[in-house]
Amino acid sequence: DQFPDNTDLVDADIYKGGVFLGCQFGSAAMYIWALGVLAAGQSSTMTGTYAGQFAMEGFLNLQWKKWQRVLFTRTIAILPTFFIAFYENIQDLSGMNDLLNCLMSLML
Repeated sequence: DQFPDNTDLVDADIYKGGVFLGCQFGSAAMYIWALGVLAAGQSSTMTGTYAGQFAMEGFLNLQWKKWQRVLFTRTIAILPTFFIAFYENIQDLSGMNDLLNCLMSLML
């Protein structure tokens, strides 16, 4: 039973949300969920990348070629993410994602 009639806390995170959708509504729902999460991540990454590029141009007064600027800022954005995802298990990443979402909601 996914939703028992009691007041116990439910252990839910972004990973289990996708699995739940897949089990309840079929694999198509799980893929739609995955695409939505991917699109949200890409949107966030692009915002950070553009902010980094503008900061490099304006605040630091670095006049690099566009391809060098893009390569540098995207490498800075993706390498830490890749290393954390590669060396941690999915449960740790889900907990970290939940913590970051809470922090971001407080900042907004």
